[in-house]
Amino acid sequence: QQLNQMNNLEKLTEEQKDEYLRLYREQVAPKFEEWRKPHRIKAAYGGRGAGAKSRSAVSLLIQFAENPQYFGENIRVLCVRNVQKSIKESSWRGLRDALNNLQYKGWTVTKDEIRNDKNGSYFVFNGLNDMTKDDLKSFESFDILFIEEASPISKESLTTLEATFRKKGSEIWMLFNRDRTRDPCYELYCEHPDPSWSIIECRPGNLDNPWFDETELPEQWDRLRKTAPDEALHVFAAFPPSPRGRGGAPGGA
Repeated sequence: QQLNQMNNLEKLTEEQKDEYLRLYREQVAPKFEEWRKPHRIKAAYGGRGAGAKSRSAVSLLIQFAENPQYFGENIRVLCVRNVQKSIKESSWRGLRDALNNLQYKGWTVTKDEIRNDKNGSYFVFNGLNDMTKDDLKSFESFDILFIEEASPISKESLTTLEATFRKKGSEIWMLFNRDRTRDPCYELYCEHPDPSWSIIECRPGNLDNPWFDETELPEQWDRLRKTAPDEALHVFAAFPPSPRGRGGAPGGA
């Protein structure tokens, strides 16, 4: 259901329209509802389009920045990737687009940060390769560390990040598609997770993504399953790349 349909609901009162918009804004993929609760580590992995990972996580971050809940009066979020050549390659674009598409008011978007003018919540963006340990220490009192495309980040860097973001009640959020047989983030946080963490395995297609059929991905998913099954499993189901190369039939059970 498209947000612009709201403008055609002429029979609704303004109060009903506001409620419709609130409910629309709060939509996330079902598995991500658990992320509304406090967890020190929150990680989600899966293939392209699986679980609507970025869409759901960005939506929740904005919701928390509007209503910080268990964080206090506001939240401070550091958004990172392993390499960030420009601000537009960061989570900045996804947050900006979500704020616009969901018609949030009272936000300021600049080239350096995104800020909620109503309560002071804000997001800043950086590439890990451009940061020293001293740089990271300046963020140790932040509430959320949001890591997109976490699979290339080394075990040493992940361990350092976890030790640096030490504020009581702070959280580390990670999104990634498995790229190697032994992705450090998968090995550290997903193979033997602590019971207090929230680890989400996102299945391909519309199994965990209610918006999958609204994209061009279903056609590619069906085509690859027929012509390159290994590639389909890697791209959409987040199986590690086949050691036998691309295009062959999947291995044993």
